[in-house]
Amino acid sequence: MLVWVLWNNTNNCVWNNAKEPGQQLGVKALCRRSDWDAVQVAHNRSAQAEQLHLQQTVQWQKPTCGRYKCNVNA
Repeated sequence: MLVWVLWNNTNNCVWNNAKEPGQQLGVKALCRRSDWDAVQVAHNRSAQAEQLHLQQTVQWQKPTCGRYKCNVNA
């Protein structure tokens, strides 16, 4: 995040003649990182809940006529 914030600040300085102080850039990078972490936690929880739901809905089914089924996870 810090590298992106520095790169963005450089572009703003070159193209918009706007430059932020270094300390402000550090705070901005920390905020972006915190936001990123929060989104990842929420995404992981959602993915785990979806996976759990899929695991709960899968039920054993009798094989079709003329076929055999061998369970190996018992």
